[in-house]
Amino acid sequence: SAKVGKITLLIERDFRVFGKIFDKLYFIRFAVSSHKLERFFSRKHESFDRKIAFNNLLHLRVKTSAEGSNRATTIQLNEHVFLTTMKLRSPMGNLDGFLNCLGIGLKEQDVPQWLIDFECFDDKEQKDKIKENNERIENLQKEINKSNEALNKNLRYKCVLTENGSVLVDIVFDILQKIFAYDLSSFKDEKKEDFLIKLKDVSFIGEIKGVTSNIKSEHISQVEVHYQSYCEKIQEEGVSENVKALLIVNSQRNKPVSERDEVHENQIKLATRNGSLIIPTFDLLKIYEQYILGKIKTENIIEQFKQQIGLIDISKI
Repeated sequence: SAKVGKITLLIERDFRVFGKIFDKLYFIRFAVSSHKLERFFSRKHESFDRKIAFNNLLHLRVKTSAEGSNRATTIQLNEHVFLTTMKLRSPMGNLDGFLNCLGIGLKEQDVPQWLIDFECFDDKEQKDKIKENNERIENLQKEINKSNEALNKNLRYKCVLTENGSVLVDIVFDILQKIFAYDLSSFKDEKKEDFLIKLKDVSFIGEIKGVTSNIKSEHISQVEVHYQSYCEKIQEEGVSENVKALLIVNSQRNKPVSERDEVHENQIKLATRNGSLIIPTFDLLKIYEQYILGKIKTENIIEQFKQQIGLIDISKI
């Protein structure tokens, strides 16, 4: 029986033939019949079983060479024996193309369309399966697209935990409009309060803030200024309203929720003294989540926003 010996070529540091093919990664091209052929990816040799000076083999035919140089990557010893430094994979890799380049691979032959259409054996059954599965794939892709749209929508609302400025205001407005069943499109920002929601038996006036710090007394004082200014205005107009001040704040917005500090007791006492309500955006998000799931109703939310002062307790909603 024939035995095949494994031969690994000895490479000197001047790399006159292979260069640094063992030390670096190269894209390589075939050097056959002066045609540009498929590129293959060469990687390091993994074993050295025998040392043979490559200079003694320079008379052999070079089949492939490194990209951008004449360094041999595949040589032919005889009609049926080739040596290569390339890492080859099959069937999805580059082995098939490599064998075709050497002239020893199987070549596909063109067949006429009528032969493809001609049904024999279980052709019809297989074609029906392909059609059925393609329809399943199409329907599944539609479901995936719907899920991606839902995830993107959810992500927008979750951004109340990271955003500030107008982006935060827009998302909070969207949430408030839904949980209160109220239209804020006519609200005009006059650089005073951030929102004014006039319901049947209460008017919510508020400030929306996104900050990297924890909630500070100045934030609570700011919403108190809006509250007092609005009360003075309606008093001058001779209008009587039940007004409640809300501070919706995304504090420590550069931290994950799990790493954020609790609202300090001093700020809670200040809000309680003023009769205002602090609503962290995390709690607002959870309220909206419960509302979307149908677990709480608008009436419950309005009543608790009216009654609670200090720091909101969403367990009571």
